[in-house]
Amino acid sequence: MNASTIYYEFKRPNKLWLVNNKKEAIDIFCLKPLQSLILFSANITFTPDFQYLTNLIELTIINDNGRIGKYFPVELNELPLRYMNLSNLLELKALPDAFGKNLTSLILSKIPNLEYLPENLFNLTSLFVEQCPKLTYLPPTIVAASDLQDLTITQTGLLDIELSDRLQITFFLYQ
Repeated sequence: MNASTIYYEFKRPNKLWLVNNKKEAIDIFCLKPLQSLILFSANITFTPDFQYLTNLIELTIINDNGRIGKYFPVELNELPLRYMNLSNLLELKALPDAFGKNLTSLILSKIPNLEYLPENLFNLTSLFVEQCPKLTYLPPTIVAASDLQDLTITQTGLLDIELSDRLQITFFLYQ
């Protein structure tokens, strides 16, 4: 089925699901009240207009169809994102340096070219990283200077992680 599906909640949506979008140009950036955006196989081009989603606190992107490219849009730095789930982004290599200062939960899954996480993810309470084989370094500021409670890391290139004394984490290394 080659259909685009857009789900809105209420007349002034604060949550939007865009599923299997086949159209090139969909202007979702005019939805300023939007707090939650879920993109699943959506052909959204990430433009500077993304910065106008000033109420966006939750972002999920599953299978970007190569639209994001190697580097995440710097416009996302300005958003008040608290939760982010990125999955199956095949080209992504890095998140911007100034990215994620408000994030409390970050899920990174099936991002085979991800090499770099920014140092300033201080507010994370939950970090889940799986199937990111090129990620070989986890900034110590993520663990030491945050309120991290849940840490799950599987199938990455990480060999060493410096853990805070106050943190009790079970670490599994799968190859």
